[in-house]
Amino acid sequence: MNRARTAVEGGYVAGVGRILSVDGGASGLVTIHAPGPVYAYAREDYDWWQARLSRKLADGLFGEHLTTEEVDVNGAVIGERWRVGPHLLLEPTFGRIPDLAFQRAMGEPRWAKTFARSLRPGAYLRVLEPGAICAGDPVIVSDRPAHGVTIAVAYQAHLTEPRRRSRVRRVVPPDTGTA
Repeated sequence: MNRARTAVEGGYVAGVGRILSVDGGASGLVTIHAPGPVYAYAREDYDWWQARLSRKLADGLFGEHLTTEEVDVNGAVIGERWRVGPHLLLEPTFGRIPDLAFQRAMGEPRWAKTFARSLRPGAYLRVLEPGAICAGDPVIVSDRPAHGVTIAVAYQAHLTEPRRRSRVRRVVPPDTGTA
């Protein structure tokens, strides 16, 4: 299988990835609609965590609506467009800020800090056009803004780099609760 490189390996390959699972493995069509964000996490990042935690991690464990494959979720440029299946259109807005509920669910001491420091937050996505999707649907990345601020860059600036926050604030949508 020819996989797109991750942000850690360097570079971003735009194009087509796919949905590996929807809502942790729901079968059949699932309709995604506004209001409220959609959370996406990459299978490749789950694999990275599995190696570090020495245990299997199932799709949906992190509470994501979409588990992707061959989509660099953390390398997504804020404001780009993701066409999923024939109708759903999504826009990456920001990464997940882990909380104590997530830590309890994982059963790992200091999980919130460990997850945050990994810079693999996954992405919250705004629903621009609702639509029904299912596992196996393609994710086509398009309309990438020129500002180049990715989910990972914005996340790192928010957590550890106050000097870069003003640049990030200019591109992160105001309703993400991160500015």
